[in-house]
Amino acid sequence: MKMGWHALAERLAGKAKLALILPLSLAMAATATADTVPQVTLATPGSSGTGDGTITRFTLRFSEDMVPLGDPRAAAPATNDCKLPSTSRWVDTRTWVLEFDKPLPGGLRCHVELRNGLKTARGITVAGNGRFALDTGGPSARAVLAGGSGDGIEEDQIFLVATNVAADRASVARFGYCAVDGIGEKIPLDVLPRETATEILTGLGDNSWSRQSFAYDAGLPLRLPAAGADRDALLDRVVPVKCRRPLPPGREMALVWDARISQAGAPSRTAGRDQRFDHDVRSAFTARMACSRVNPQAGCNPVKDVTLSFASPVARDTALAATLTTADGKRLSPKVADSDKNDAYLTSVR
Repeated sequence: MKMGWHALAERLAGKAKLALILPLSLAMAATATADTVPQVTLATPGSSGTGDGTITRFTLRFSEDMVPLGDPRAAAPATNDCKLPSTSRWVDTRTWVLEFDKPLPGGLRCHVELRNGLKTARGITVAGNGRFALDTGGPSARAVLAGGSGDGIEEDQIFLVATNVAADRASVARFGYCAVDGIGEKIPLDVLPRETATEILTGLGDNSWSRQSFAYDAGLPLRLPAAGADRDALLDRVVPVKCRRPLPPGREMALVWDARISQAGAPSRTAGRDQRFDHDVRSAFTARMACSRVNPQAGCNPVKDVTLSFASPVARDTALAATLTTADGKRLSPKVADSDKNDAYLTSVR
């Protein structure tokens, strides 16, 4: 079908308008980008991922490119007054990370501040807030040492709680508690004397795996310092506690470090979050005697061993105090398997 001159002219005019609109839209977008004021869009502390709440890094992210990608010579955009060893790097063109050599101690307040006149990659000065606070807060629990065996903790277990900064021990007794599966109420904590921590750590010995793991997680030295200020400072950060009531055997329980526990000498600085440390209470202690029989109704075979087995390890002297009295009144003392002859704790005797 033929198109009239008038209709053809209108169609061509529409195409001309569209051709003008597209370049104009692109130009407006470019102008908007150029007019955007660069600023910090993210400023946040970060953790090493251990779950203990410690701060090991601080991240700044900008609204536009600050450095060329992969330029190792790019200067740091900020300084800090935390007075702790650290390194920094650009992880991409907009994101800069400050990493501390060690987790920041509790009770610390410091700042990360942008350099004066900081400019973006296109030469525009960064605007907005340029000073960011770092606050490590009150006492958080970094590690818990419980002296239970692989079968679980004891019914009257003592726990050593290592904190990032000294905790107010009265607030630990007031707010900390034990939670036991199947028991609706909170069991309060008794805070034990400082000497209890010394006795437990010394008793384990410097080569104990559990002690070394506890010290590493807590950021403590592997060996107790000699008597003096360093030893006192360490023990200020280790709180020995115990559930006020014996724990029921065979149950699951949690030691709860409550968010309201405060820092020693600074009541307003609290832990800020609840922390749970889960454990299994060992099963009830039992001793079981077994022997070889001709049939279930027969007595023990007199030429075969009679074995006494314990549900949990027993001190060697206690286990060897057991005796077997025969029908004619003879008392037999137990023997230990060759594989157990040097063990301080035994799970069975014969």
